[in-house]
Amino acid sequence: MNSLRWPILVLAALTLFAPLAAADGPGKGRRAPRYPSHSSTRAVWVPGHFERVERRVWVPGGTRREWIPPVTRRVCNSWGVSIEVVVRPGRWVLVPEPGRYEVRCEEVWIPGAWTYVPC
Repeated sequence: MNSLRWPILVLAALTLFAPLAAADGPGKGRRAPRYPSHSSTRAVWVPGHFERVERRVWVPGGTRREWIPPVTRRVCNSWGVSIEVVVRPGRWVLVPEPGRYEVRCEEVWIPGAWTYVPC
């Protein structure tokens, strides 16, 4: 419990004295208005519309079939004739392909909203 006492006291002191430190001069500690004043602006309705955006989309990997050709070797038989022997037959194998990101263009509906513009 004693190990938590000092950090709590420091936070309490900072919270209590922060307004006093901010008000040390004219205009200090004041925040700008969150929205523009309505006397210098007017409200305008912007209708909903479609916008074209580019998004990165993950495309999962798959598999593809690949032909492995047969392995052959030339050998001589007992009569001295050279013949071709299949050491390993040809076969189809499934090769995994990794996933990837693609950039795709999409049209997204942006709903209408009110906005303020200068007069």
